[in-house]
Amino acid sequence: MNSETHRDNAGGVIGIEEPGMFCTATTRQGKRCRGIPLQGEGLCFAHSERLAEKRRAAQSAGGRAISERRRLLVGIVSFDTPEAVRVFFEGLARAVLRGEIPPAKALAASQIGEAALRVKAGIELGERLDSLEERIVGLTERRFMAGAADTL
Repeated sequence: MNSETHRDNAGGVIGIEEPGMFCTATTRQGKRCRGIPLQGEGLCFAHSERLAEKRRAAQSAGGRAISERRRLLVGIVSFDTPEAVRVFFEGLARAVLRGEIPPAKALAASQIGEAALRVKAGIELGERLDSLEERIVGLTERRFMAGAADTL
């Protein structure tokens, strides 16, 4: 498939569409679907025959499917352990590859995850610094007291 050039009424180029950039299906209005194709397919989630059953299940579930995905990404997410972080990012990657989460939303979720990890690391570093400062103060006070005792 070659690139497709889109022009305005005056003939000026308004965009170049690369192959695989959009779904190859046609909408009910006869226009080309603007959905993002799933990896390895030319079709988006809405038009993929392979995912027709999942699509029907999601439609019959109504808002529950969206709600469940939101809970997956928001309510249950924990960055308390390296294992929890690994599970989060693996689940996110699988959801994108299955076409369950658009790549743009997955990117945003991964950026939030990375930011949460940086915040957690900063808090842990601050706690370690506080602990070290307390130890230094304690050692300094003991040294001072030991020095004062030697002068008596």
